[in-house]
Amino acid sequence: MFGLITENRVYKIYNEFTCHTGNQCIPKSFHCDNEVDCQDGSDETGCSKPTIIEPPPRNLLVEVSETFVITCTAIGVPKPTPDCIVQVKGGSPVCQPPQFNVGAVSPQDCLTCFCFGATDQCFSTDRYITQLPPPFGNSIQLVGVNQDQFQGNYVIRDKQYPLSSRYLISSFSSSRLSVDRTKLGGPSDLIIYFSLPESHKGQQLSSFGGYLRYKITYSSIGAGTEIRGPDVIIKGNDVVLMHIYDGTFQPDVQNQVDVRFISGQWFKRVVGRGRNLQTQEPASREDIMMVLENMELLLIRASYTDGVYLDVTLSDSQLDTAVITSSEQGRAVLVEECRCPPGYVGLSCQSCAPNYKRVVDGPWLGRCVPDAECPPGEYGDPANNIPCKPCPCPLTTPTNQFSSTCRLDVDGQVTCDCLPGYVGRRCERCDNGYEGNPNIPGQSCQPAGECNPAGSYSTSADPITGRCRCKEFVTGPKCDSCKQNSFYLHANNRFGCIDCFCMGITEECASSTWYRQQESVSFTNDRQNFELVDKFQQNVISSDIFVDSGRQELVFREFSRLGQEVYYWKLPQRFLGDKVTSYGGNLTYSLRYIPAPGGLSSANAAAAVEIYGNDIVLKHYSKSQLSPNHQETISVPLYEQYWERQDGQEANREHFLMALADLEYILIKATYTTNTREVGLKEVILDYAEPRNTGQERAYAVEMCECPQGYQGLSCEDCAIGYTRSLSGLHLGTCIPCECNGHSEECDPEDGVCTNCRDNTAGDYCDECAPGFYRDDASGRCIRLDGGNCNCDPRGSESTQCFGNRCQCKANVRGENCDTCLSGYFHLAARNPEGCLQCWCSGASSQCFSSNYYRTQIPMQLFTDHGFTLSNRLRSNVIRDGFDINVANNEISFNDFSILRDGETYYWSLPQMFTGNRLPSYGGNLTITQRYQTQPGGNIYADPDVIIRSSGGRELIWMNSRPLQPLNLQTYIVALYEENFTMNQRPASRFEFLNALSSVEAVLVRATISDRMSLTSLRDVIMDTAVPSQTGQGRAYEVEQCQCPIEYVGLSCEQCKPGYYRDTATNKCNRCPCNGHEDSCALRPDGGVRCNCLPGYYGDYCEGSGLMLELRPIKVLFNRSNREQYENFTCSYHSSEPLQIEFTLEPPLVRGEAPLALMDARAPYNTEEYSNGAKHFISLRILNGHRTVTCRVYDATNMEVAQMVSQIMYVSRTRRARESFPIKSRHNVCLKAWPLCVQYCYSFVFYQTRLSFVRKMQALWILSMYILSVV
Repeated sequence: MFGLITENRVYKIYNEFTCHTGNQCIPKSFHCDNEVDCQDGSDETGCSKPTIIEPPPRNLLVEVSETFVITCTAIGVPKPTPDCIVQVKGGSPVCQPPQFNVGAVSPQDCLTCFCFGATDQCFSTDRYITQLPPPFGNSIQLVGVNQDQFQGNYVIRDKQYPLSSRYLISSFSSSRLSVDRTKLGGPSDLIIYFSLPESHKGQQLSSFGGYLRYKITYSSIGAGTEIRGPDVIIKGNDVVLMHIYDGTFQPDVQNQVDVRFISGQWFKRVVGRGRNLQTQEPASREDIMMVLENMELLLIRASYTDGVYLDVTLSDSQLDTAVITSSEQGRAVLVEECRCPPGYVGLSCQSCAPNYKRVVDGPWLGRCVPDAECPPGEYGDPANNIPCKPCPCPLTTPTNQFSSTCRLDVDGQVTCDCLPGYVGRRCERCDNGYEGNPNIPGQSCQPAGECNPAGSYSTSADPITGRCRCKEFVTGPKCDSCKQNSFYLHANNRFGCIDCFCMGITEECASSTWYRQQESVSFTNDRQNFELVDKFQQNVISSDIFVDSGRQELVFREFSRLGQEVYYWKLPQRFLGDKVTSYGGNLTYSLRYIPAPGGLSSANAAAAVEIYGNDIVLKHYSKSQLSPNHQETISVPLYEQYWERQDGQEANREHFLMALADLEYILIKATYTTNTREVGLKEVILDYAEPRNTGQERAYAVEMCECPQGYQGLSCEDCAIGYTRSLSGLHLGTCIPCECNGHSEECDPEDGVCTNCRDNTAGDYCDECAPGFYRDDASGRCIRLDGGNCNCDPRGSESTQCFGNRCQCKANVRGENCDTCLSGYFHLAARNPEGCLQCWCSGASSQCFSSNYYRTQIPMQLFTDHGFTLSNRLRSNVIRDGFDINVANNEISFNDFSILRDGETYYWSLPQMFTGNRLPSYGGNLTITQRYQTQPGGNIYADPDVIIRSSGGRELIWMNSRPLQPLNLQTYIVALYEENFTMNQRPASRFEFLNALSSVEAVLVRATISDRMSLTSLRDVIMDTAVPSQTGQGRAYEVEQCQCPIEYVGLSCEQCKPGYYRDTATNKCNRCPCNGHEDSCALRPDGGVRCNCLPGYYGDYCEGSGLMLELRPIKVLFNRSNREQYENFTCSYHSSEPLQIEFTLEPPLVRGEAPLALMDARAPYNTEEYSNGAKHFISLRILNGHRTVTCRVYDATNMEVAQMVSQIMYVSRTRRARESFPIKSRHNVCLKAWPLCVQYCYSFVFYQTRLSFVRKMQALWILSMYILSVV
């Protein structure tokens, strides 16, 4: 008992709760904590979650002597205790909110709170004026600026004309540029500027209202005519501002310049008119704040004459800022300090708070929104103003919601996580073994029979044994479970489930977590590398094949000179290689043929499709003959039972997967008669799978194996980095470590040839000395020949010349010949100024090598559902139709600009095939062809030309150095290297670039270049990528392949291995805490982990299996003197299948002729459904004479599977009717009666806490014997 007891009275203490009997106290924190602590149970009576009717302000800013009122209304038990943070600030007697300036003398001195639009509450900061340390001379760079030839305004040319800073002579506080102008390079009209270093860039909001002061001295010797230009230029957040000095510069003297960061001193546009400057568009306070928030450039003019020789000195540069410590220069009264709303931090609310993220929409920097997801049972995207809505699975009414969770998928549509028995994106269909129509209100999917039809030979049990007859890889009383080392129970599987093959390396596997995708082709303007071949592939035809753009077909008509051989369409490289993920999908194609006169009656019997890989030939034969003279679409299932070997025997799973692991050709029959006049191929679609959610169905039929060390791939079909294929072993052979004599860990995974040999070695196995070296017999090392050439590797050395008999290596290179990458680096290349690329590996590893992938391309294809859209940069206005399609030119166009918002730049958004994990595209190219038409009088403006947007709103920006011009058809190439892109207004780093490529959400290509457009079109977009199979285009050496820890998978360890989840706080992959019974798991918005349990398991951590039933209370005390009393009951269950709950009172007492009715136990208002179970609440009227209350549960066939009983015990008037003991322990007993296919589950509850463990086990044994006797 808690509390202080004196003279049988309990004195209430403020932090304690008094039980209703008045003789017991407990800590207040124990009140309504779901644990009974009061003897009378009153601490858990009447509890309700707090509901806030009117919340208090989270923060309140008040002035001195101000009176304020805080109002809050909330209900709940215990009583809620809200709070509010009140902060008192001194104000200005002149400036009233939303203005500030504590130093204002008149209202004209007041400034309006900016706060980047987050709030209008601010005040003058308490910080004090000081100056940044002067820029050190040798950190100053040079940048060129000149006039735009068309519009006359000044443009920064830091990218187009990079200038060397080696001619700068620097001291502590000054920089002198003394050089012949022609040595700097660039066009003759380029005005040279000093660019201040990083210390004067970045976030400089504290400089608002302050000064930039500096001195300029330039020589009159060799000076020509005076030139004009902006004296100071600042750039940040895509805003460029310019300042014009209002004085006159004189040569050979120190010219003092003071520039203040306030309105009236800066302009957004300065135009040169001869020797005069014309200022346009004065900069607002908001413009200045935008630049100061992230200043990229701070430029000070260095050119004052057009003379050939430059001799100019910048000295005593000072930039004001504000600091917390006091200074003699006074307060920085023009620097605002904002009262930021939740989600924002910073002096001007310029940053997002922890657990918030930036959404780039609206003015200024965008909005900070909670980095959160919708709760279970709802979908949406709160961060992008898409509200959470109930899951439509398939309906939103509770009776027809057959999924407890759903999500807004990458295509903007809803995908549901269906309960057992339901399939389809929105659970709109019944699974195999179930029947019904879940789309009709009140209906559901019910088991179709006693035995699962997908796993048994009949839906009815054997009449003799009473058992279901299961297929080969299926088990369970209802044939509804896969045997060990098999997976995916489905009617398409001839053995019920699919056995784990894994190339014979392991027997442990499960269904993949990958999603379906398609490799497809259509014919608009070229043959896409398709060929016609005879069945022996000796006669190859490509030249006489042409594209009929009207029919979008590939056509051939010259059969008259070929004879009567059967000809096949041979598919190009992108359909080949490793296609194990195609298993369980389809190969679909549409074609036609026209027989020659007299040839119709002579149909050939050749295979319709033939595939070849790993020395295995498999053929598919059509069951019916195709009709001539019209288009037909054929879909070939990619299951082994639909294919034959060369000897006519049915293919097995092992041979089928081995062939798919390395497809070398796919042939589709083109000629179906002995004499053919014409054939046409319209499209080919091959299913495969990707690790990202594509919005399509899961590739359940694809195995995901637990590969041992040395193997990789879903089916362990490839050797891992550092391993190569041996000739021994079953199927594809075993993988053994590279044999490079200890001088390399890299080798070709197929032939074992070593690469990147160290220690001056060479040869296929690093077993020879490199040229210029010999092997020392004593040490066995390779030593340089005396007087020999250094042989500096041009890829890794600064120069081909050596100094002191040593090569000068680049930064990331080592070795006597500069021919080896440092540890943690890879891909030695001459184009790389540092020699080698640094391993990224998502931060999970530092060891990587050049991948064994090969270059290929993703081409733009204009299908009916092409996926192209037009949108503004924020994607808040998306155009999905109204396009003109020119199939012959592979071009999409748009001309209805009246429906677009004025003043916004619009972009083509490339379809899904260009998004997702694009790490294999690194080092390749994105090729784009465009044309524009503009109306007269329009202004051409500069904007990002290509934007690659990744998850989290990160954007990679690419600007075309040659602006596109109207009317011309122009093709340009975007090299996918980090040095060509910017992120957050600064050059992107390699790590930022790869991180963005790992999860690309959108690729945007600029569609509008003027404010008066009449036409924009896009054609022939091609993105390079890489695949693990040979393509004939060379290795993708720039793509890294990492040695990942066990928790990670992917080229760059960018994905968590199945059974692991990504912790966003640490960016690490952690094991799912789901007891090994999960299909997958993910991090919840609250920081917990959500387990998606395998069938048959339930619970927050998949800790339960079978059936658990719970009834409360299990004992009711009834006062004998009462005629009736009401009691509340709760019955809940956990199970892997949905069940129904029903209450009954025994014995059934009767008044008159009608028995007393119970309240409807299935009514929605007293039912709470949750994942893998439900809870029912009911209030029962108990009469004197009732003995028990029973909770029964029924399965979908209305068979009772379990029950629990609550005893009604009668007591005298003097005893208080309450439950005598809280539940202390609960044990579940489940026994299966196999002949009857019934599972009996009982819950055994112990109330006496002193009952020993042995006594409990004895009781459970007795209960088990009782159940067996009943069965």
